[in-house]
Amino acid sequence: LPIAMIALMVISAFAVMIYHLPYGESAGAYDVSVSVDNASKEVAAGSTITFQITIKNEGTNADRYNLNMTVAKSPSTWQHTLSQTSTGQISSGASLTGIIVQVRAPSTGVDISSYCYVTIKVTSQTDAKNSTASVLLTALIKRSYGVSISDPGIKRMNPGGSVVYSFNVKNEGNDQDGYQLEAVTVPTGFSASVNFDTGKFAAGSTKAAT
Repeated sequence: LPIAMIALMVISAFAVMIYHLPYGESAGAYDVSVSVDNASKEVAAGSTITFQITIKNEGTNADRYNLNMTVAKSPSTWQHTLSQTSTGQISSGASLTGIIVQVRAPSTGVDISSYCYVTIKVTSQTDAKNSTASVLLTALIKRSYGVSISDPGIKRMNPGGSVVYSFNVKNEGNDQDGYQLEAVTVPTGFSASVNFDTGKFAAGSTKAAT
């Protein structure tokens, strides 16, 4: 009989202890997720892109959150802003939208290898150790293509004679490219021969052609 009484007392005490545990300490009480409209975007040099962040309270308790931004970029002249660094209270299962990250590309000194990586970390103000989430945003320079030809000037020739024009072809884009040249407008009674392929060459560079 004494043994039975002791066992009953231990079990009862344990039951009381569980009953009085605070609700906030239960599994899943504080949890969070973060998402973005599009995690990877392209931007033209000198232009700005916008990322829209959404925070969702995945826990069973209402909570508030802090937001932190870390950046890796090349070159160092990228600009970036985060619209807010904390939230108000978000109910369990509810989401907060409208958090904005803006990234502006440098006007000069960039090419298609340039980048800006922004990591947004969201942390619970109540349970910073166990309730945190992050998202990586990627901004890359948009490829652009263009070409220009230098003016070879005016040349004179005798009837039945011929002249040779020399000029430069410049890659005005920000990526490697190549160009095929041909004569498309020739005055009546004249003929022209152009059959030149530059092959691919670097952005901003020129190739001589005749």
